[in-house]
Amino acid sequence: MQNFLRLGSNIVYENRKATIASEASNAFLLRFKGGETESVPKCAIQTAVNQGRLVPDLDPPGSDSTGLPFLSEKQVREIERKFAYIKPLLDVEFPNSEKERQRVIEIVAKQRGDSLAKSEKDETSREKAPSLSQIRRWRQRFEESGRNPLSLVRKHEHRKRTSKVAEVYLELMDEMIDEHYMCRNHMSITGAYAQFYARCLSRNYDPKTIPTYETFRKRVKTIHPLEVLQSQEGAAAARMAGRTVNGVYMPRRPLERVELDAVHLNLGLLNEKGDYIGMVVLFIAIDVYTRCVLGYSYKVKPKPSEDGETAIECLKMAMRFKPKNSFPFQLVNEWEMSGKIDTVVVDPGTALIAKSMTMFLGGLGVHRETTASRSPWRKPFIERFFRTLRGELMELLPGYARKRTEKYLVDYKLPKDACMTVQEFEYCLTRYIVDVYHQAQHRGLGGKTPHEAWLEGIQDHGAPELVHNMDFLMNFAANQLTYAATVKDGVGIKEVKYNSRELQDLILRLQKPNGKCRVDLLRCTHDISKIQVYDPFEKKYIVVPSKFPALREGTSEEEYMAGKKKVSYGPRVNVINNNNPVIAGAKDRQKKRKADKKVRNQPAPSGLKTLSTMELNAQLNEANIDLNPKAAEMTEVYQQSTVSAPEAETSSKPKKSGKKRFKTWSAS
Repeated sequence: MQNFLRLGSNIVYENRKATIASEASNAFLLRFKGGETESVPKCAIQTAVNQGRLVPDLDPPGSDSTGLPFLSEKQVREIERKFAYIKPLLDVEFPNSEKERQRVIEIVAKQRGDSLAKSEKDETSREKAPSLSQIRRWRQRFEESGRNPLSLVRKHEHRKRTSKVAEVYLELMDEMIDEHYMCRNHMSITGAYAQFYARCLSRNYDPKTIPTYETFRKRVKTIHPLEVLQSQEGAAAARMAGRTVNGVYMPRRPLERVELDAVHLNLGLLNEKGDYIGMVVLFIAIDVYTRCVLGYSYKVKPKPSEDGETAIECLKMAMRFKPKNSFPFQLVNEWEMSGKIDTVVVDPGTALIAKSMTMFLGGLGVHRETTASRSPWRKPFIERFFRTLRGELMELLPGYARKRTEKYLVDYKLPKDACMTVQEFEYCLTRYIVDVYHQAQHRGLGGKTPHEAWLEGIQDHGAPELVHNMDFLMNFAANQLTYAATVKDGVGIKEVKYNSRELQDLILRLQKPNGKCRVDLLRCTHDISKIQVYDPFEKKYIVVPSKFPALREGTSEEEYMAGKKKVSYGPRVNVINNNNPVIAGAKDRQKKRKADKKVRNQPAPSGLKTLSTMELNAQLNEANIDLNPKAAEMTEVYQQSTVSAPEAETSSKPKKSGKKRFKTWSAS
């Protein structure tokens, strides 16, 4: 129960002023203004205090929480003002959210009539609304005190010796500290004080009364260091600096808790032909109980990034059997760790919380525990193994450029300094895990090796549960695609074609009348030598190999693309052009033949000759006879037809026939 709820205390309950008249074992007797009394249970009083429906009106005499005999009217107004701003944040899900605080400030400032101005030009006589950091500190003090409203009173006013600094300067100090020091791109204390001094001069304050730098510095030092770190560098830095060891993870059996994470290694790798592929992103799964590495998977790309497919391949290897003869090289010891995982611990990265990862874990019945972002201490065992891996293995590999930090900056050019192939890196990594790390004594295991801890765990708690749906485990692929397919070429994906007799029969059954067909398939970029095509009739997947015989099993997409010869197709130079003598000679002959043809078709013009009228008429008659030898005969027939049809003469307009009529030329 709150300290201010004592006999004789003045309170405001449900917006009504009252006095605590008496106290029983389980209830308070409240006397309201006007003489009315009411007995209220203590649980209801506590609920009202938590919800802000009960606040003190005046401080009770002899209160131990404040050490003051009473609250002044100014302090009461201060409590009411601060409580009005923090009350909406008490019931929200994320009270420290910057957007939520900004929304509350705008709403309450509008209700109370406070000023939201930030610059001197916009300042008014109204009381200024608090900043984001101020409202956060008010709520934090209120929660830490058990939601005691008296915690909202200024601490410096509680001292017996009052401060000599005027209230206006204290408020301006807090404002400048929040604006220039408690922010990401923050100034030093000296720079913040310079801004404070300039602001005082802009308000025409007396320079003799302005607080000194030492007073300003002491004001800054009263802020909690973690609060300063959170404002300047973010919540992640504050969590890391303020973390404490409250316990350790103690699983009871193997595979109860497995940590999964990725590490970026500055190591360039080549393919078998010596072509540069890229850098390495390595996923590792480690068992917390035995510290055994259960499996790994890696991706090599020029600009690598973490993806869900690589993480799924790591979990596949962690849960399946791994006999020595399944590796393309010889191992001394067996990699015995396998079985169904109970809980896998991951960070909230995109690859580890993707939909494909959720489907994979759900299909196997594996629980996923997601830690907070930027909290590596939530997965301490995998992070410690990465440090061991860098120091014991990676430092020995040629071409490794170490981890780039401010203390160790390396001027490496990975494509130029790369000298190891993918197969050599896989050999070194596997031999280190199985024959070195698993066989070395571990301090966290009391001097036992991880392999011995695994054998003892199996002996004490029994063998781990096996994966029941092994087909789902081995055949699940993160890339679920739909592609067009033809009987002739099968399926083509990124210049790689896949076809088989079973696929051809399936295409014939799925083919539409227009000849088109699309199939659903699963494809793994870590092994592009085959795909799995879904048969909707048999309700199963069929394995379709690649049509390229040179594409060996286990070839990744990056390795295949790096091995292809990159041809630069420049401009094509054609020697058969207009400048070629053969083409030029043929065009000249073409021009000459066209000119000769025109001369043969058109006879040469004769000279001009003057003709008389008689000669012109004679030539015209001769031409008419030559061109129309039957003109006279046709004229006679025409005249006879006109005589036999007298009715045609009486018509206003004779009907034209389709035949062409000819006229004879007369000599006159």
